[in-house]
Amino acid sequence: MNTNIVENETLESALEVFGQRLKNDLQTQLNERRPIEQRWVKNMRQYKSMYEDAKKKAAEKDDKSTVFVGYTRSKTDSWVAQMTDMLFPADDKNYGISPTPVPDLEKHLNKTRILRVTYQL
Repeated sequence: MNTNIVENETLESALEVFGQRLKNDLQTQLNERRPIEQRWVKNMRQYKSMYEDAKKKAAEKDDKSTVFVGYTRSKTDSWVAQMTDMLFPADDKNYGISPTPVPDLEKHLNKTRILRVTYQL
């Protein structure tokens, strides 16, 4: 009976340590991912020609203009169109198939052997 209690306590403490380690790993990964997600949100707002909430409220409070000049969307869409044309052309193949060249190793090895013999003499 005492052995079962000790085994259960050992198992519970091992599970507790394992759970704590998983929680710490998750928190680390979330903290490392946060700046990337913030950059994504900033980029998406810029693409959609939107100010950040704090900046917009501050501009409205100070009675300033809230017009966002949106050059990002046109530049991004233009770049996407160019990349699409390069990667997936409509009028030509974007790949080529040709036989692999046969290497001339035998000739090269013979020349190397002759040079070695010549330098040794």
